[in-house]
Amino acid sequence: MVTQKSASKSPGKPITIVVADDHPVFRFGIMNILKGIEHLSVVGEAENGPDAIEKIVQNKPDIAVIDVEMPGKNGLEVCQELIQLGISTKLIIFTMYKEEELFNKAMDIGVFGYLLKETAMSELTECIHTISKEEKYVSKNIENYLSNRKSKFISNEFMNQLTTTEKKILQLIADQKTSKEIAGKLFVSEKTVENHRYNITKKLALENGNSSLLKFAIENRMIING
Repeated sequence: MVTQKSASKSPGKPITIVVADDHPVFRFGIMNILKGIEHLSVVGEAENGPDAIEKIVQNKPDIAVIDVEMPGKNGLEVCQELIQLGISTKLIIFTMYKEEELFNKAMDIGVFGYLLKETAMSELTECIHTISKEEKYVSKNIENYLSNRKSKFISNEFMNQLTTTEKKILQLIADQKTSKEIAGKLFVSEKTVENHRYNITKKLALENGNSSLLKFAIENRMIING
């Protein structure tokens, strides 16, 4: 367990959190961890879905940790309603279930974090720290679910955004061809290939340029060449 670790936010202004879980032991355990972290402030707790919505709307916390199974409204229903209300609180689903379908439903709704109860006590600090930087967090035991979602995105949406030339270049990148080799195969200049690589990278929202694109292409080679 990690305690007394600072979370990211402007100095002097704590990150506010609401915890919603119908099991008192889990709820108090999470709250105790959070109270031991510098620059965090627990501003509310709830033991059912309607109460969670009320507390979050009332307190407008930066982050809310919400159990999937609660009476009144389940965690996914709570998250969906809050997002529809336009609440800016970053939502973390807290669950014992590893089902990929449930994970995908939560991601589709727009939650920022997905924590498994079995590892939540050790991962909670990192999760809060990551989400406070506007980044999503998923328990390490199910990180592969994110890769699966990305692969689905590539096949169903991303590939349709590419031009014919971009698709061919991505296939050659997946085959680990250099820009010079690609230029030779397509009878274009190396500069043209680099421009296409840049455009593909932007469409994929990759941050580290050619190195990220190469890694991405290799990992998804079967889909890209399919």
